Amino acid sequence: MKNHKSVDGIGPKVKVQPKKRFNKINKIDKNIREDEKKIIIDYMTSWEGRERVPKNPFVELEKKLKNRFTAKSICDYWWNILDPRLDRSTYSQEEKDYIYGLVVEYQRNNNGPISWKGLQPKVNTKFETFRSRNSIKNVWNSYKRRTNKTTKVGKKEESEFEVEVEVEVEVEDKNEFEDKNDRDEIEDEKDKNEIEGKNEEIISEDNDKIENEIEGITKEMHELACPVDKNESSAKNEKFTFRFLLNNDEENDKNNNMDLD
Repeated sequence: MKNHKSVDGIGPKVKVQPKKRFNKINKIDKNIREDEKKIIIDYMTSWEGRERVPKNPFVELEKKLKNRFTAKSICDYWWNILDPRLDRSTYSQEEKDYIYGLVVEYQRNNNGPISWKGLQPKVNTKFETFRSRNSIKNVWNSYKRRTNKTTKVGKKEESEFEVEVEVEVEVEDKNEFEDKNDRDEIEDEKDKNEIEGKNEEIISEDNDKIENEIEGITKEMHELACPVDKNESSAKNEKFTFRFLLNNDEENDKNNNMDLD
């Protein structure tokens, strides 16, 4: 075991080796002798002929093998590897579908781990084969992994689709908001032009009115500054007419520019 410095540098950090899982079947498969295999096969054949009495033959086999292997490891080794009746051919799709249905039905009606020991005889009776418990279990686990992977991919695609829909909705809302703002700006510009037009009309009318008033005031001021006596002008004209009648032509020509006052 090696010592490694810790990341923060405070002190040494011991690297602990992880515990390895112990596979009992592989252990017995690698260490069992041929004579021991023969003992197991002979005893299990006679056990089948005795209508499976005693109920747990593997405890007796553990004693016969001088406790070199546990009853559990001998059981797993027999049902999955050593039994000569085992069919190791590839599963047909029909067999796989049947196993899927069996497991789903079992899970629907039972809680806890799946009893492969109970499902094995059903599969063997249905197809007249003898499949190992581990191989039936492997068929189901492979199907479950594929299903979970497909489900994850489907959820990912669904999530990506939802994100795309949200983005499209946001874009539509943004465009709608911009269109509304454009319409409001057009309306505001239109109202502004109408108000400016009305103001120009009012200003033009006021300017005309003011010019007329100024013109009237100017005329009145001119009359006040240069008054004309209508009676005096009339008297002057009468005098001139009377003199014109009395004088001859030469005198009248002289008097054209004379002041009659």
